[in-house]
Amino acid sequence: MISIQEAIGYVEQYVRVEILHERNFSVEVDALLTASLAGLIPSVQVASGCTKGVFIFTDADFVIKVPYRGYKDPFTNSESASGWDYCEREEELYIAAEKFGVSQFLARTWRVGEINNHPVYAQERITEIGHFYVWDDIYYAAPQKVVNQADKFSQSPINDKTGFFPTVLVPMISAYGYRACQKFARFCKQMNVGTDWHYGNFGMTFDGNIMFCDYSGYRG
Repeated sequence: MISIQEAIGYVEQYVRVEILHERNFSVEVDALLTASLAGLIPSVQVASGCTKGVFIFTDADFVIKVPYRGYKDPFTNSESASGWDYCEREEELYIAAEKFGVSQFLARTWRVGEINNHPVYAQERITEIGHFYVWDDIYYAAPQKVVNQADKFSQSPINDKTGFFPTVLVPMISAYGYRACQKFARFCKQMNVGTDWHYGNFGMTFDGNIMFCDYSGYRG
């Protein structure tokens, strides 16, 4: 299995420095993907969002995350030193979630080094990200009691600031229980995490439970 430092080394070797300052992956990662296809480095996939890039090595139980620069406004209700680093925000939120007792909902994010003086992070790897049909299947196969709880939760005042929809709430309640989900919603509200809970921001642990992998929120 590839180590975190080996993964960082491949990213540093093949990815253009501009990836750390721009949001366009199309050119900056070409050399990395070409090397992967040629068998020069372990198999890797690349995903990009509005705030960070993700490098997913097939033979690893983690992913490498790189935050984009350019976000100058400080985070609301955050002690993040930089104010622009969305991965740092995730690390901060995970630590807060541990103290609050709801870290089971979040994939752990932690800083693992730098590339050209730019912070690099690792995150616990999960599966089924963006596969909406998986969650639809879970929803329709769930016991009616859980579906009713999810519908009730989605319309409750506590969900106003979190925006979890029933298709997400059903696997959440099934995995962690209704009260734990209420507690997680209170945590999200208290930490001003926001409502950015679309299918690309959560997935499934290897033991089959739902977990959120992109939970920094978005100020755009």
